Amino acid sequence: MRCCHYDENDAVTLLDVPPHIALAKENIAKAGLSHRIGFHAVDMLSDTPFPGEADTGCPTVHY
Repeated sequence: MRCCHYDENDAVTLLDVPPHIALAKENIAKAGLSHRIGFHAVDMLSDTPFPGEADTGCPTVHY
């Protein structure tokens, strides 16, 4: 959410496990950023491939 607050032109896709995605969706909706933040459910510790254009250089930040 900080990326979206910092730059109104940023769009973000969150990669995380489904329970965390559900919680994030609630918080993002409350912040009015649902139109700029997308979601992709994935277990980051599994061998499941990331979406084709994933930038894995961004650290996971929990609030």
